[in-house]
Amino acid sequence: MQKQTSGQYSFLFIAAFFLILIMQLSVRDLTLLTLPERFLWRDDLIKALNNVRFYIGDRVFPNAIMGRDGWMYYTGDKSIGDYQKILKVNPRETRASLENLAAFDGWVEENDGKLFWVVAPDKQTIYPQYMPDEIPVLGEFSRFDRVLTQWMELGLDVDLIDLRAPLTEASTVYQVYQKGDTHWNCIGAYFAYQEVMDRVSTIYPDVTSYSLTDYEIKYLNPGIRDIPGMLGIQHLEDGVVLSPKHAPSHLTTEEVKLEYKGSARVVENERKDLPTALVIHDSFYPACFNYFFEQHFSRTYSIPYAFVKDYAALIEEQKADIVIVETVERYLLTRLSYINSR
Repeated sequence: MQKQTSGQYSFLFIAAFFLILIMQLSVRDLTLLTLPERFLWRDDLIKALNNVRFYIGDRVFPNAIMGRDGWMYYTGDKSIGDYQKILKVNPRETRASLENLAAFDGWVEENDGKLFWVVAPDKQTIYPQYMPDEIPVLGEFSRFDRVLTQWMELGLDVDLIDLRAPLTEASTVYQVYQKGDTHWNCIGAYFAYQEVMDRVSTIYPDVTSYSLTDYEIKYLNPGIRDIPGMLGIQHLEDGVVLSPKHAPSHLTTEEVKLEYKGSARVVENERKDLPTALVIHDSFYPACFNYFFEQHFSRTYSIPYAFVKDYAALIEEQKADIVIVETVERYLLTRLSYINSR
């Protein structure tokens, strides 16, 4: 009986496969060159195949790998080579990127502000223990380590906030990244915020972070995170938020359309006695970090890297008291290379 059922499934699979191929004949102007774009049901078929592969236990997917205990890791942008610590950096390109940052720091100082370079760790840096055994760490230094070595050799006076240590420490007590996402969760964002605000408070002693006990940890309805979303896998995971026990400041938010492209976000606080902030960021900033950070500033202007046309002009326009350049670990040199000179 089992053999007969298996044979039926094989027949149905073969029949479906040939039916799909026959249906492609109905697509106009289908050639070998246009096949990848015009293949009928292409995206839906890829998602369906990924779902089948996931539920039968496959672990390697395009730009993703399944680790232990339900942890998923992004593998694009040389992330695996970085995790294995086998990637080197180009000294000339690294120097140019760091000098861009140093020049930017100078522009901030000229406009009476203070710059903090904030680096958000990749998930595998904080949770290496769930990576597959088949992907061992082979080297001693990551790209970030090598960049920091060159940064120190150059003697650059830029205030760096390396979030690897505080998030690693927090991860021994709390889950600080989503299992199925490339980003930290709201608990991880809280500990990142606390580290940043500790540094801000050295300049503005009255501006300090809230304690974790000032928030209640709540869990959200399950949703699809960015890694299964990228693959089209219907895999749900609980979310988490920190609900304030204190009365938060009243904030108003405005999306400002830019002439160049995209938009910036302006958050106004009812308290006007606080410093102002400018944040140039990637996707880690709006992943809950902004929720904690923006309540401590009278005005926060935040903008993704891709939407900045002229960094010097942006600094002179905003004249912010605190300037944050935030980047995820795997993109730190790419992001710094965006910072143009006058």
